[in-house]
Amino acid sequence: MTEAEAQVTIKGAAAQSPIKGVVLVTLAVMVFAVGDVITKHLTMLHAVPLVVALRYLVNLVLLVVFFAPRHGLGLLHTNRTGLAL
Repeated sequence: MTEAEAQVTIKGAAAQSPIKGVVLVTLAVMVFAVGDVITKHLTMLHAVPLVVALRYLVNLVLLVVFFAPRHGLGLLHTNRTGLAL
């Protein structure tokens, strides 16, 4: 691939929806910040291992809700089991 073709490919991918990318990055940062604030507040009220376990459980549920409809049981399949363990 020449440099000109690479530039066209990059411009084509970026031109599809730059606003969507900005919105998604902004949402990701906001979700992370809110999650961090909630975690810090809950650690003042409850044991830290409980809060950490709850945080990871909520993240797992959200990932399954968002990705399971599209990928189904493919979420559980891996070609590199050794890396997953």
